[in-house]
Amino acid sequence: MLAHSKAHYALALLLLFASLLIYFIADAGPTEPRLIVIGDSLSTTDQGWPNQLREIAPRWNVQVMAQNGRTIRDFSIPRDLWTSGNNETVVYFLGANDILQKNATPHAKYRLQSHIAFLLERNFKVLLIIPPSLGLDDQLIGKSNSEHREMIESCRGTAPNLWVYDLDNVWDPSMTTDGIHPTAELSIEIAYAINMVLSMNIY
Repeated sequence: MLAHSKAHYALALLLLFASLLIYFIADAGPTEPRLIVIGDSLSTTDQGWPNQLREIAPRWNVQVMAQNGRTIRDFSIPRDLWTSGNNETVVYFLGANDILQKNATPHAKYRLQSHIAFLLERNFKVLLIIPPSLGLDDQLIGKSNSEHREMIESCRGTAPNLWVYDLDNVWDPSMTTDGIHPTAELSIEIAYAINMVLSMNIY
């Protein structure tokens, strides 16, 4: 009789545990889709567009992999970076430092193509940002700017999960702190533009 009661007690505890587990899983809802930002100092400040995007579109789990001074040529994607399959997206926002440093386009192009291919093979959706027009008062930087923008633009339409957005659509040099880095107001405009592109293509 005692053994029979213990068995019922254990079964009741097991059912209670299972019910609580189901409740918490259901209550948690779907996981927020991850949005990884690969970039340079245009994406790292406290008032930068990634933080603004968190405010205007909290559905995104924004994770920033940006670093001041980073270029297409020196960036290496972690080899263990994988998507969980929940509409995970990478915003690839590199190129401004390559332009300012006048990095040779062929080397940057090879690195860019390998980065994009890697991300797409890992089943990420990718939004590739064409950097804004910078330093056009300097002839050499202006030439570098044109070459790099054309290089990134050439990637448009090369894969179904790759989108390209030209930041010149919203860029305003008067809304920068030094002609390069956006103010909070311009960062908000960038965040809204990026969210619009993502929403049109994913949702």
